Order: sequence, then C-alpha cells, then structure tokens
Amino acid sequence: LVGFDDIEDGRYATPTLTTVKPDKEQVGRVAVELLADRLGGDRDTPPRELFAGHKLSARESTLGPAAPG
Repeated sequence: LVGFDDIEDGRYATPTLTTVKPDKEQVGRVAVELLADRLGGDRDTPPRELFAGHKLSARESTLGPAAPG
C-alpha cells in the first residue's frame, strides 16, 4: 500500500505508510508560472503534461515491520 503527499499521519499509522513525497517547491513554482501565463493573456496554450520531482519514503506498508530492538 502506497500513499501520496507524505502527510504526517502516514508515519504513525500501523503499519507505517509508504508514501510518494512530491517536490512541493517545484510544483508551486510551476503552478505560479502557469497562472502568470494565463493572467498575462496566454489562453491558447494547448494542454500539456508536466512532471515534478518526487521521492519515495519506503515504510512498513511495503517493507514489512521493522526488526525488533
């Protein structure tokens, strides 16, 4: 089981939740650039796919329980 957004609750779930952690700074920067383009009159831009960096925080939900001790 894998979650998204690395919310804090995932660290305290039982089992702890593996999650994808997006690069929120990069996502925000791209969102502001796209919004500025739209507000600047660029309304004819075709749809496009954008990719942002991310990291996987592997936890018990995919690795199994931690070793005792």
